[in-house]
This record gives sequence, C-alpha cells and structure tokens, in this order.
Amino acid sequence: MGSRNHAKSMIKILRKQKNMSNIDKCIEGFDRGSCCSQVILYSPYFGLDEKIAHKLGTGLGAGFGRKQYICGAVSAGALVLSLKYGNEEAKDFRVKEETYTRVRDFINWFEKEMGSSSCQELLGVEILTEEGRKKGRELNLFNTICKDCIRKVAEYLEKEIAQG
Repeated sequence: MGSRNHAKSMIKILRKQKNMSNIDKCIEGFDRGSCCSQVILYSPYFGLDEKIAHKLGTGLGAGFGRKQYICGAVSAGALVLSLKYGNEEAKDFRVKEETYTRVRDFINWFEKEMGSSSCQELLGVEILTEEGRKKGRELNLFNTICKDCIRKVAEYLEKEIAQG
C-alpha cells in the first residue's frame, strides 16, 4: 500500500510541476533542499541534467562553499550565460568578450536590484557556522532573501535567453 501512496504523491508532484513556471520550479527545488546555485543550473534555461547540475552547483552554493563571496544564484547565472553564449574555440575572442559583457551586465543588474552580489552583504549574517545558519533560519533569511535572489536571477535568465 505504501508504494501506491508514493506513486500517487509523485503523480501529484509531476502534475504540479507541469503547470509551474520555470521560476516557480526554481523556488520549489530550493524548498526541497537544493541550494541556490543548483536550482538555477537545473532550471530549464539550459537543460542540464538535474544530477549534473547538482554536482556543478554544489560548491557554488552559499557564496562558494559557505564562504559567502558572490551569491550562488548569481554564480550559477553566469555559468548559464556562459553555456548559452560562451566561446567554443580558444581563439574566438569576439564571442568571449561578448559573453564577458553579458555576464557583467547581468551582475550589474543584479547588484542594482539587490544592492549587492555578495552573499555576506545580502544576508547580513555569517552562515559558515551552525550558529550563524541558525540565526539565518530564525530571521527567515533563506526563505526571504535567498528566494528573492533565486527569483530575480531566474527572471533575468528567462528574459535574456528568450531574447537570445
């Protein structure tokens, strides 16, 4: 009986996901325990396999391994833009420069929207320690600030990639 209930639950989740926007899928993935960078990488923007996206994104989360440097969602966004627009040949300097410009424009936009691209500045607490993460949970930072960062990056990528 347990496997039947599990199957019904999975069908409900799949139906829900089918009707969700890409942005909602990113937030839902974060709610399931994926980090900010992972949900951006496995979103439908570039079509990476979820397992590969999780592996690639793991170290980017929480500003590079909880060092709280650049926001993981922003780092993942730069990777998505690079995968979409980056140069495939070492000598293709024009495409490389165009991609640098796209990534720089994206980061500038994000910093204008959020005030910073630094995870430390965005959250205002150090999350390297369990005590810091506990404070972040108490202040609801992960459900507010982190989700807002994910949402903004996802929206930007959706528009940018649609415009091509």
